[in-house]
Amino acid sequence: MNPPSEEQRLWTLRDVAQYLCCTPRHVQNLVTSGLPHIKLGRLIRFSPDEVRRHLLRRRVIGGR
Repeated sequence: MNPPSEEQRLWTLRDVAQYLCCTPRHVQNLVTSGLPHIKLGRLIRFSPDEVRRHLLRRRVIGGR
């Protein structure tokens, strides 16, 4: 079986933190406030497309 391509690979908590330039703890807080994720037992994984869509929906332009 071939490993998943970069487009298909699920992100770890650290991957999301690196993408957002924040700490893994902050990503955990975002999960609590609604960041889409997948639970695999005790593991948490993220679909890169869902993370990007979530960020676009929460985008604020202007300052308020």
